[in-house]
Parts: sequence; C-alpha cells; structure tokens
Amino acid sequence: MGTIGIKKENGYEFFLKRNCSISPIQLAVIFLILGIISLSIGAIFYIFGATLILPFAFLEIFALFAAYFYNAMHANDYERLNIENDHVFFESMFGRRHSEENFRRSLTRVLPSERDHLVHIVQGQRNIHFGKNLHATLRPLLEMEVKHALRS
Repeated sequence: MGTIGIKKENGYEFFLKRNCSISPIQLAVIFLILGIISLSIGAIFYIFGATLILPFAFLEIFALFAAYFYNAMHANDYERLNIENDHVFFESMFGRRHSEENFRRSLTRVLPSERDHLVHIVQGQRNIHFGKNLHATLRPLLEMEVKHALRS
C-alpha cells in the first residue's frame, strides 16, 4: 500500500483535493456545443410545427448552465490536515464554505469509521470528518496513517 500523507521535517501533511480531469474552459466548450445542438434540433422541430420542443430545448440549456456553475463552484474543493509539533490543524473548502479547526495533538483521537467511512478526528466535544475527497476504498489507509502521524 502507498502513502497518502507527506512527511515534513516537523510533522505530517495530508492534502486531499477533488480529481478534476477536465478544465472549466473545456467543459464550457463541450456544454456550449451541446446547447447549440439541442437548440438547433429544437428550432428545426419548431419550424416543422412541433412548437413544444423548443421550450424543452431551453430547459435543457438551463440545466447545462446550472450543471456547469455547480461544477465550477466545487472545482477547488479540498481538505488539508497538518499535524505539527503539538498542533493539529484542519482546513477545508467546500464550495464557498471555508472552515478551519485547531486541536492540541496530545488530546486528539481518531475514532473508528462509522457508516460514512470518513476519518473522525475528535478532541473533547469538537470533531471533524476528514476524507471526503478520497475514494472510499482508500479511507482505511488514510485512517491508519493519521493515527500513525498522531502517535509519532
């Protein structure tokens, strides 16, 4: 098994980011071509008398537009966990929501995965869920590495 975290001179860093295999410009071009095709088909049917096809073509273009902006909003989602000296620092970005948490390393524990299989990092009543941007089959490895990083 490989490693997920990066060992630094004074701790560990885990940086998980979404896998975006297409750039926003490429996606915009593909959606634009799909919209033009849909609108062309709708216009042809409208000319031949099927008038209800064109409103559905516009509805499809609206759905493509909404999907593009949803994808663009979440293209930069990430999670970062830094374990350094006596501090555990968690930072995440999900859409426009940015959150940060600071824990003391000596009081921080990793709980066993539950139904969502995310890594649960707990200190007292405060907890975070880590690993949303990692495939579910790799999360047990992430949990083991975070436990190891907290102990060493």
